[in-house]
This record gives sequence, structure tokens and C-alpha cells, in this order.
Amino acid sequence: MKIKAKAKINLSLNVLGVKNGYHELESLVTEISLADEIKIKKSKEISVKYKNFNVPCQKDNALKTLKAFYDQTKLGATVEIEKKIPLSSGLGGSSADSVGIINGLKKLYPFVEESVFYSIIVSSGSDCPAQYAGGANLMCGRGEKIESVKLKTKLYFAVIACDGGVNTAKCFSLYDSGEKKGFIDNNRLIAELNNKKRVELDNCLKYPAKILNENIEKCEKYLSKFSPMVNMSGSGSAVYAVFYKKSQAKKAVKKLKREFPNCFYCESVLKK
Repeated sequence: MKIKAKAKINLSLNVLGVKNGYHELESLVTEISLADEIKIKKSKEISVKYKNFNVPCQKDNALKTLKAFYDQTKLGATVEIEKKIPLSSGLGGSSADSVGIINGLKKLYPFVEESVFYSIIVSSGSDCPAQYAGGANLMCGRGEKIESVKLKTKLYFAVIACDGGVNTAKCFSLYDSGEKKGFIDNNRLIAELNNKKRVELDNCLKYPAKILNENIEKCEKYLSKFSPMVNMSGSGSAVYAVFYKKSQAKKAVKKLKREFPNCFYCESVLKK
């Protein structure tokens, strides 16, 4: 069985503070067309193999998800993943794989209760609940609280996966010790996107991320030549420009690829 494990883009990311040692977030997240490709089939045991790179077992979120399912049900599967989502980009690649595996397991073992699958989703990563829900969502808390958002407008993106990545823990630490900026009114943002207005995009983690990776600011400046709506996803290092017309996004990607070979096109996935 083949599964598309779709990435996400954060259209906003507000850091609200720290509670019980964890950062509380509020973020408008949309599913995008960029996806890893997963093959999954029934097995008595569990295994995860990657076609195009190696992941240490202790850092393999996909394997942890599969093991959590096996521990609860004693039902196994073999998984092969072809990565398309850039690593350390803030596009939810590891969460996408966890969600993709759960979606595959639901089809392989339809008699297993939804509560089993969702408990694994919640424990697999802060982005997992929103990516599991699909479409656009307002993600709050540590990611466990999600509210479905009706985004009626299709969005088209030119994305640059900036070289160097960003260490998420260091990014949050720098944010905690620095100036607090980058907050967005998400209700206003949703309304303006639905009316195809020129919107203000921002991300509280963009500012510390720029300190950790100078390529982010460079990419941001290049993207702003093509659209006034530019932002960073997650804790980086992917930076993107938003367009309301597919042709404009594709034209931008074509030109940007001359300077940034790791620039690509994608689009939002609207909930049916």
C-alpha cells in the first residue's frame, strides 16, 4: 500500500509563554502538497527502511510510531520511506511520516479502535495532531489542541529550504532570552487570506532562527522580490513566499532556482 505523507507550513507561529517546562504555541498551520512517499504492508514484525538516506534508530520518529502501535496491539508492519520533505526545514517531515504510517495502519487494520491511533499521534510529536487532521488548523498548546479552520482560498508557495538547518532547542532558548516579537492576530489573518488580501505574515521564532542561520535572512530577501508575503515555517530553516496565483508561484520558483537549487513549488491542501 502506498501513502502520501504530506508536509505542513506554519502561516504564523506565536509563542505564548512557558507552562510546565514546555512552550505554549498558537499557530495557523496548513497541509501542503509536498509529501514523502511511504510503502507499508502487514508483517509479524516491524521495520522502517529509507530509500534515500540513513536515520539513526534513536532519532527515527517513524520507527517509534510503528513500535508504539506494535506495543499496544501486537500487530506489525514493514515500512519503506522515500523522503521528499527536506530535513530540519520546519515543514514537519518526521511528523508527516508518523501520520502517514498511522493512516496506513488504519487501512491495514481497520478493526483497531480510533482511540489507539490517536493516542499514538498525540505522543509522536507536536505537529502530528494538526497534520493528522489535514487541511488548515489553528494549533495551540504544545500542539495537542487543534481547531479546524475554513480556509477557502488556495495558496501557492515558492519555498527555499535554507542550507544549514536550525536547532529547535537553541532557537527556543534564544527566543526566551531575547526580544519578544513576531506575534500575529490569527483571526484577522484567516479573514484576510479568505479575501485574498495582502497579509502580514510573521513567526516569533524567525528572529532567533536568523541569528542561528544567516542563510534565512538572505533567502527571505530574495523571496520578497517576488511577493510581499514572506515568512519562515516552524523553527526553520525553510522560508517561503505566498501567492494567490499558481502561475506567479511557478514563475518565481523557476527564477529562484538559478540562485537556490533547493527552491521548490507547492500548494495548500484544502479540506474537503
